[in-house]
Amino acid sequence: MAAKSEGELLIYLNAPTSERDLLQDVFNKKFGIKLNIVIGSGSVVSSRFNTEYRSGVHQVDVFLAGASSSM
Repeated sequence: MAAKSEGELLIYLNAPTSERDLLQDVFNKKFGIKLNIVIGSGSVVSSRFNTEYRSGVHQVDVFLAGASSSM
């Protein structure tokens, strides 16, 4: 797994900001990998993902925008 060899994983997530620290701690304890999280509304993370992808930036490992987001 690439994240294991890199030692970190980048996720774009539509979730409450208050959950970020808990997610990072639990993920690190379970997998031993640093979890970097970009949190925003579905439209914000979708827009960021699309802009980066069109620019040739492919840094995000996991993208979870939410059920009502469209790409």
